[in-house]
Amino acid sequence: MNIIMDLKVEKRGHYPKGSGKVSAKITPVKYLSSFVPKDYNEINYIKGISHCVRLPKHVAIKQKDSANKILRRNNYPQANIKVEYYHTQNGPI
Repeated sequence: MNIIMDLKVEKRGHYPKGSGKVSAKITPVKYLSSFVPKDYNEINYIKGISHCVRLPKHVAIKQKDSANKILRRNNYPQANIKVEYYHTQNGPI
């Protein structure tokens, strides 16, 4: 697509309030090319974060397991998903 950008999560938002904040640095370009995936079989690595707040750790683990189940069912590689959970708004466990 000819895009150079950097995204940073400044603050996570949570259901139902939201209020997350993301900052983006995008290098201007003169021309954007279209993105047309030709072969999804070329995807060989997926990573992510399963995150929950004021919920038991098993909720984040179940989210991670469900995501990997859907990926497997659709012939994608298993994702490397980090589990994060917090009992309060302020600190990780």
